[in-house]
Amino acid sequence: MLNVSKWIKIPLLIDAEEMEDLFKSVTPFCLYQVQKVTPKGEGVISLSAFLEDYSTYIESLKRGKVPAPLSSPVLSVTPDALHTMAFDDGRQLYKPQLPVIQMQVHAVRYSEADQSFRSQLFGSDAISWGIQLGYPQIYEDPKTYEIHATRDLPNGPLFREIQKWVRMHTRPTPFVVNNQKQNVPIRLGKACFTWINTHPQLKKQGVEIDCGADTPSLH
Repeated sequence: MLNVSKWIKIPLLIDAEEMEDLFKSVTPFCLYQVQKVTPKGEGVISLSAFLEDYSTYIESLKRGKVPAPLSSPVLSVTPDALHTMAFDDGRQLYKPQLPVIQMQVHAVRYSEADQSFRSQLFGSDAISWGIQLGYPQIYEDPKTYEIHATRDLPNGPLFREIQKWVRMHTRPTPFVVNNQKQNVPIRLGKACFTWINTHPQLKKQGVEIDCGADTPSLH
């Protein structure tokens, strides 16, 4: 079992074209299904299939409809970062054996109590907000039990490339509640500002995005 800790997490909502640009701008990688058992030889999600699903997700938001949930694969530049558990019925399950980049469905909730936005809190008042990408900073070698930094492992450079792309192409989100603006570190793609206020769950919670604000710091 792979033990990792000290995650760096990037919550972001970007347009479909931005997601495609992100995929093209970094070192080639594959998407692996690690949350469910699949038939033997399957479990690798094609980038085109994921991008198609992501485009459908974004189009739902643009039309003011609550989107269907996205899948939550992991990203890896090498299949050697995962091993395959085989089952007697011919099915299989991918499990990480080296640190991989985790993709999760992402949501935001606004708390009236302390007037703040928080990531990964789900419920009826949650606001669907793209994905969250995460990569751990340290891991325990499953054979020697020694603790190592993950920076120079195969997926470390890929995560740094993703961080660089996010800094260049997204902004902290300028949420507005009760006429008060908060620049929140949760990222929003620059291409989203033309349509983001059609997001149905923003409207339901009485939250807006300040699309006319000066660009805040990207860091």
